[in-house]
Amino acid sequence: MSGRRTIAVAAFTVVTVAVIYLSVRSGSPTSTVPWIPKFLANWFDAHDVLKNLVGFFMLGITGMAALGGERPLIRPWRLAAVLMLFVVCLELAQLKIPNRVADIRDVQAGWAAILLAWGVHTAFVWMAALRRAPNG
Repeated sequence: MSGRRTIAVAAFTVVTVAVIYLSVRSGSPTSTVPWIPKFLANWFDAHDVLKNLVGFFMLGITGMAALGGERPLIRPWRLAAVLMLFVVCLELAQLKIPNRVADIRDVQAGWAAILLAWGVHTAFVWMAALRRAPNG
């Protein structure tokens, strides 16, 4: 595995763990999470749906970087589909967690973020291919 992919896999792992932790913890505000800067946590608490958009975009873009690229380990559209299913699973898990509720808007924000990450990743892959193409 190349050094760049190793870093991307590490980032994807960290983001995945953070998304799972933030999704399945009890309903206390984000501002109580010690490793999130206060200004960001307060913004997240005030913008719940956008919090999901940011988190799942980070999950999608790091996943695409880790597993996609020139020689993808998984096709980016398949990874997007798996991550969209993951969004639904995390939201359904909240039905069993005290002080949490499942919200379709959170699923929609998660799906939008994953699709946006897929689009950004695809654009970067195409741009890289165009730069490498011989001028002729």
